Amino acid sequence: EDEINLYRIYDITVTRSLADKIFGVGTITLYSKDESNPTMSLMHVKNPYDVRNMLTKLVEEEKLKRGFRVAEFN
Repeated sequence: EDEINLYRIYDITVTRSLADKIFGVGTITLYSKDESNPTMSLMHVKNPYDVRNMLTKLVEEEKLKRGFRVAEFN
């Protein structure tokens, strides 16, 4: 199992193929400052834009808790 701490994520993207659109899924890619795991792809995620928005909010909250500067990234 791979993990990325939320506060290390600096960008999140969503990609969807035609087949993904038909089935209502997509791939969410997380880009992090973690040298051992700089990217992580979550494939076949249902409602990927909703999940991306939730992740963005959680990342910003975690950065605020840790005193990091929060910059909008999407």
